[in-house]
Amino acid sequence: MLCSIGGGYFLVWSGFELELGGGQQPGTFWNMRLMMSCIPAAGLVLAACTLYFYPLSRERMLEIRDALEKRKTKDERE
Repeated sequence: MLCSIGGGYFLVWSGFELELGGGQQPGTFWNMRLMMSCIPAAGLVLAACTLYFYPLSRERMLEIRDALEKRKTKDERE
């Protein structure tokens, strides 16, 4: 739903006018291409930065796995 709402706003911001059909202003299509490439690229960079700084090392993952396995065996015994 957020993508649909955002897509509508992006169309308005790009200068798209439904009444003009394919005869849009030249800058309109440029703005649409710019938004459809820059916004996903910015999201990708944000996601990459989030993953890079996420505090999850190999050792921490092994600790979590061990804790989950201990919890699982404890629950199976009950």
